[in-house]
Amino acid sequence: MTAPTSFHDIQQTVERGEIFLTYRPIVPLFAPHIVQPKTILTSSYYLEITLMQTPSFDLNCMSVEETAMLEDWMLQEACRQLYVWHKTYPSHNSLMIGINLSDHQFLQPDLVEKIEQALEATSMNTQCLVLEINESTLLKNFIHSISVLEKLHQKKIQVTVDHFGTGYSSLKHLKNFQCQNLKLDRSFVERLKNPENFDNLWFSRLVTELAETLSMRAIADGVETKEHLKRLSLLRCPYVQGGFVSKPLTTHEIENLLNQSTQDTSVISAHL
Repeated sequence: MTAPTSFHDIQQTVERGEIFLTYRPIVPLFAPHIVQPKTILTSSYYLEITLMQTPSFDLNCMSVEETAMLEDWMLQEACRQLYVWHKTYPSHNSLMIGINLSDHQFLQPDLVEKIEQALEATSMNTQCLVLEINESTLLKNFIHSISVLEKLHQKKIQVTVDHFGTGYSSLKHLKNFQCQNLKLDRSFVERLKNPENFDNLWFSRLVTELAETLSMRAIADGVETKEHLKRLSLLRCPYVQGGFVSKPLTTHEIENLLNQSTQDTSVISAHL
């Protein structure tokens, strides 16, 4: 594989189907999608993008510069796609998109400028963008994190602390970070299937209570079974994500769902 060296190269790679974006819904635990899968979009909080690749494309072959360029493309493409959906399906204009920022991407001094450029280029509503940032990344450079999060807050861009529980955030850190969501790391959700793992149950419950105390949303990632969902319900975790909720959806599948639910505008406007 020849690694892309420009946005044009990336676009050609996309057109060949070697890379593409999929979307993983994050939904309220008691949303109607549990009974009616076709309502997954109208009940979702936001859609987290994931880069998918075919065997002919190997991300491990890319340099740091090429990876950074691909990350910039993902940001711009996600904003562009959401803007298209908002224009094409105006009754779903509260649909939101979530983008996971890598360590390298978040620590770049021009991050906020790049986000502004992507939003301006697509005319996307800033309030429909959610940035996911690893807990460990936020703690690497505390001063930088505070500065960036303040700028994002001023622009009304939401932030999710991803992989929460794998770092060493204190209550003081979380209060200083202007974030709206805590996403419980999937490793904790996986261990919920063991009813004797009291430490894990205690920590998972603590995260949901901590999020509520700080007026944040708790999200559980890695919900792959009915048992996961049942235990998270007992822990009163308000939002969930994972294979049991929905598989990653392609652009085509999203548009099929939007077409099916175009006439239903009441639920999607209520979930926010």
